[in-house]
Amino acid sequence: MAIALVVAFHIFADRVSGGVDIFLLLSGYFFLGSQLRYVARPGASFNPWWPVWRTLRRLVPVLVLMVAAVLAAAWWWFPQWWQPEFLRQTAASVLYLQNWELVAQGQDYAVAAENVSPLQHLWSMSVQGQFYLAAVVFALLIGLVVRRRPSAVATVAGPVLVVATAASFAYAVHLGGVDQELNYYSTLSRMWQMTLGAVLAIYARHLVLPRLAREVCMVAGLVMVATTGLLFDGADLFPGPAALYPLGGAVLVILAGSGRTAGAVALTNPVSTWLGRIAYPFYVWHWPILIGATIVSGDDRPSVGVGFAVLAVSLVAADVTHRLVERPLRQHRARPRAGERPFVDGWKTVRSSPAAAARAVAGVVVVAAAAGLVTTVPLSDQAAREVAEGQLEPEKYPGALALAGAEVPDGVAPQPDPFVLSEVWPLAWRTGCITYQHQPADHRATHASDEYDNIRCVFGDTESETTVYLVGGSHAEHYSTVLDEIGQDLGFRLVPLIRQGCPLHLDEDEDLYQDGCWEFNKNVMDHLVEVQPDLVISTSTRPESGTAAGPDIVPDGYVEVWDVLAEENIPFAGLRDNPWGFDEDLEPMDRSDCVIETGDAAACGVDRDLVYAETDPAAEILAGYDGMVAIDTADWFCTQEYCPAVIGNVFVYRDPSHLSEAYTMTLYNFLADELQQVLEELEA
Repeated sequence: MAIALVVAFHIFADRVSGGVDIFLLLSGYFFLGSQLRYVARPGASFNPWWPVWRTLRRLVPVLVLMVAAVLAAAWWWFPQWWQPEFLRQTAASVLYLQNWELVAQGQDYAVAAENVSPLQHLWSMSVQGQFYLAAVVFALLIGLVVRRRPSAVATVAGPVLVVATAASFAYAVHLGGVDQELNYYSTLSRMWQMTLGAVLAIYARHLVLPRLAREVCMVAGLVMVATTGLLFDGADLFPGPAALYPLGGAVLVILAGSGRTAGAVALTNPVSTWLGRIAYPFYVWHWPILIGATIVSGDDRPSVGVGFAVLAVSLVAADVTHRLVERPLRQHRARPRAGERPFVDGWKTVRSSPAAAARAVAGVVVVAAAAGLVTTVPLSDQAAREVAEGQLEPEKYPGALALAGAEVPDGVAPQPDPFVLSEVWPLAWRTGCITYQHQPADHRATHASDEYDNIRCVFGDTESETTVYLVGGSHAEHYSTVLDEIGQDLGFRLVPLIRQGCPLHLDEDEDLYQDGCWEFNKNVMDHLVEVQPDLVISTSTRPESGTAAGPDIVPDGYVEVWDVLAEENIPFAGLRDNPWGFDEDLEPMDRSDCVIETGDAAACGVDRDLVYAETDPAAEILAGYDGMVAIDTADWFCTQEYCPAVIGNVFVYRDPSHLSEAYTMTLYNFLADELQQVLEELEA
């Protein structure tokens, strides 16, 4: 029932049903409960491999089959999936680390849509797998502690689990108010749901309710379980206190027991038991089928007809997978006692039974496939390194030079390789010379000292006496690679002082920018005043909407920075910001992905007047200061009417708003000419 609700709400309701929370509870109830019961038996084996092996045989074949199928679908039919982030998720899914990979990628839980990962749902399987491993270790440790009195297992384990449940619940409550995205995925904040199930397994068996109470518990519990998705937005609330509602319903059903109550009959009819048998593959298959159907249909959300088709296909795939993969490859032998030799016996069976030999061959195939899926990560990383270290032929890939009249050969596929386009980072990022969003405002990764013998995070001509600071956010940072080369040629030291998501401003309204941005910029300004660089470079404009559409403007906080620099006679060069990608709803959109998905580079750009004002809005303001200049970059990215997604056979963007490394390098001549003029005027 829990899995059916998950699937139904995913397909038809755009909501979290609470079903995942319930099956995490049941994981603790059944799995850890069974582990504790086993170690309480006389003659129990304390070899940890057997329960791990049994669990792997139960879960991994279905998981590997689905992930491999999704990988094949990405290769043949869904190129928008074929990204390094997706390959990392395939490996993380097989290794039961998907929840932490999603956290690392900054992907909060989202309802089904064409831009959502087809493997997102496996975060819960990863939490479950991590718990299973911890449960095996915990049960064996408890068993060893009470080895001479096995009957004391529950007496020792119960209080420990109660404390663990309370601690994890408290952590979930705290983290929900600090970082709900992490809270939703974190194994630590989800742990209480599973340990609560184990607590029930220990203590609920002592509670026997009269028939009427069982009837009430069963009906009330089922109603609570069924209505969770209607009453709560679980993505914003679970696993915090609101999760007590669906889990409370599940607990009531457990307390009602398996007697012949009306609810129990409803859960034990042939249809319900069939759904119970295929619940695991049903959950595994439904999400990628749903995401694929959403893409094919072209709708933001699947229609009711498409939804029922997804449901039918998922049920068929689950039933076939259960019959041909899950059930045949399960471990059916009872858990061995101390002194038994299950692997020796198993090897004898393989040699004498064709059916057992076939299962062994299938197991080898599963292991090989799993290993292959895990190796996708180093292969994609190597591909990214090769692209980053390689140089595009300027004759075939003139990039921005095409806007200045360079010839563009026909029939040349845009570069860099779309597979690694988003994984090739600017110099400051890949060398760690940037302060990331999660780091404190007083952290400055880009320089520990300004002494010339300290060349950490100092680029360009590191021996030069001319120092240029590149400051601001990632829209300044994506020029760091080309500025490094320009610095070497023009003879200036380049010092990046960058914070992710934090343009150079002094506006105290943090709602406009990332938390801590104002304080970071205040520290940056204090440092610039102290060291008196020869030139400061940063962006000078921003889209009027703040995150997408234009025309571009100069925020008040930028002008405050220029006032401070002017007072200190510190020269400044302001780069007009590049166009950002957005769709018709003004939501961020990756124009390179648009080209990859549609194959229509001409249609994936944007009209110039939607992103740029008629003239650079920073030009007039900066002209009022001595030693300050506005560098109008609009013609580096646009014709007089249009800003393409591909220019000179080079992808312009690596994501919705940042320039690709390859395209930025084709800006060398434009940027070098501007900076040479600026530096010459400063020396005059």
